Amino acid sequence: KPDADKLAAIALIGARGDRDAVSLLTSVEANASGAVKDAATAAIANINSTLALWDAGQNIWYGISLGSVLLLAAIGLAITFGVMGVINMAHGEMVMLGAYTTFVVQQVIRTSFPG
Repeated sequence: KPDADKLAAIALIGARGDRDAVSLLTSVEANASGAVKDAATAAIANINSTLALWDAGQNIWYGISLGSVLLLAAIGLAITFGVMGVINMAHGEMVMLGAYTTFVVQQVIRTSFPG
């Protein structure tokens, strides 16, 4: 009966599917034996595979997001300097000025509104 309760608890924790569940199940896996240890190992493997898929999806989303921002910046520069008819070699300086301004604004917001 105690093993059945432990197996049910492992199944419930494994259903959470987050990193906190992995840390709980890792401690159970280290201290248990037999069927309880096997169930904890299987739950950890299942959670890790799910988290790996979510991480890959998140990386793809961030890559598309960053790529679209860079595309908009490139289109803006191409239109601006195309209309002016001037070849400007200061594109890098303008991008760095924008990046530094963004960094400063981020730091001001972080210190003004913590948490």
